[in-house]
Amino acid sequence: KTDIVVVSFDDVMESIPHYQQDKKNLGAEEAFGKWEICAREIGYELLFQAIANNYNVIFDNTGSRPDHVDFLTALKQQRIYTLRFLYFPISEELAMARAAKRERYLPPHYIPERRKKIEALLPSFKALADEYDEYISADQLMAVTA
Repeated sequence: KTDIVVVSFDDVMESIPHYQQDKKNLGAEEAFGKWEICAREIGYELLFQAIANNYNVIFDNTGSRPDHVDFLTALKQQRIYTLRFLYFPISEELAMARAAKRERYLPPHYIPERRKKIEALLPSFKALADEYDEYISADQLMAVTA
């Protein structure tokens, strides 16, 4: 038995059979609109259950929600978890290019909106972190050096 749970809303959405069916029949954009909230709710339930059962958690998300700062602060104050943040900054252009290659739809306005939110929240996440690491991806490095 592993004691690690990975919570990724993207993975949750992709694992929903009706989402897959809708993506095939209605198209990625309409399926995304129909299933985004449901996938997020399932993801949060998975996260809360993992915490309640004392699993180690890898929470794969954008870091663009202010309530996550409060939530993670409470976990840390209760001495439930040590918090390690891994940050992978990329340009909006690269994010758009990656999104265009994916089968799963991502509303284009999400990228600049979330970038602003992430930049605003990053100092709070850094202050909260027991460990903080920042990485640059190979394609980002190639874009920077080209």
